[in-house]
Amino acid sequence: MDRRTFLFSALATSVIGSSAAEARSAWVQLGSTTLRWRTNRETIPAFPRGPINNLQFRTRTEPVFITTVDVFFDRERDRPVPDQRIWSGAPSRVLALRHRGREIRRVEFDVRRVRDTHG
Repeated sequence: MDRRTFLFSALATSVIGSSAAEARSAWVQLGSTTLRWRTNRETIPAFPRGPINNLQFRTRTEPVFITTVDVFFDRERDRPVPDQRIWSGAPSRVLALRHRGREIRRVEFDVRRVRDTHG
């Protein structure tokens, strides 16, 4: 049985500034988790970071494949479609959220291992 664990983080684009003239985007880290591979479903509780527009995932040690992402807000849920492989040390493509400009409570995702044939 493989007992290695993998650190996995979610980054989010947050709008910074109080007016449209001051607004700009910046990547902020929402949270991270260590994949334990007990199930294929993982959760990253998000620390309040203000209004969020986009998500991007990163993995530090091993490549993974994400099939489903559920983003939970106060009263709504968003399900951007990732279906993508994320290579070690490389970011995923940017996932635009339908409920833009809201504060995220948590991110749940389905993930599986992939063989690293990159490079």
